[in-house]
Amino acid sequence: MKLTETMHVLKLSIPNGTDTMVLHLTLINNNGRLILFDTGMPGYEEEIYELIRNENLNPDHLETIILTHQDIDHIGSLPEILHDHPDLRVLMHSADKPYVDGAEPLIKLSSNAKANLIDTLPEAKRDRVGHMFDKTEPSLISETVEEKDTPIEGLTVLHTPGHTPGHISLYHENSHTLIAGDALTAKDGELFGPRAEVTPDMEQARRSLEKLLGFDMTTVICYHGGVVHGDINHKISEILS
Repeated sequence: MKLTETMHVLKLSIPNGTDTMVLHLTLINNNGRLILFDTGMPGYEEEIYELIRNENLNPDHLETIILTHQDIDHIGSLPEILHDHPDLRVLMHSADKPYVDGAEPLIKLSSNAKANLIDTLPEAKRDRVGHMFDKTEPSLISETVEEKDTPIEGLTVLHTPGHTPGHISLYHENSHTLIAGDALTAKDGELFGPRAEVTPDMEQARRSLEKLLGFDMTTVICYHGGVVHGDINHKISEILS
């Protein structure tokens, strides 16, 4: 889905038991160089490439991946995308980098869940995805970002911890759009806060939402729930109240 002249939302459908989980990945076309925000679950790189092609763009023009945080449904296809595009820049906040590097276990993925997840993958992919969970040298993350960094002109990093220690959201100034990651969620066009059951520090997550009120937002892209338009600042104020 084309949101603006340079911003697209890729709807990645993933079977989840008897249901289907839809993830909303953001893609920015920066003068022909593509920036992808998050990578879905492990093993979905081909589906992501096809979604990019459906936007009349070429996945071979991927230049940068920005990870909003460490959760497996955000970092999952990173190893395979890097295998296909070894020169990609991969950016993430420094507080979540050790978890993706395997120096620390992912906060929300148990050993059993990790093993079961790897077992579902085709054999050719298991080693690369499994290696992501081990101590990875060199790091899969090529650069770390901090509060107020600008990976490209007009795109500002906002450190929004609570859901994870290194969670980030990103503000796109020209379109007044917030790429929320999991700091916000949506359902049927209505905006909600982060899901408490998968947010270890809800008080910190609330403080992160308060920080967002300093930006003029008319659109928000929620990884879980999709796009919400309107007076986003007012909607966040209502969530906080």
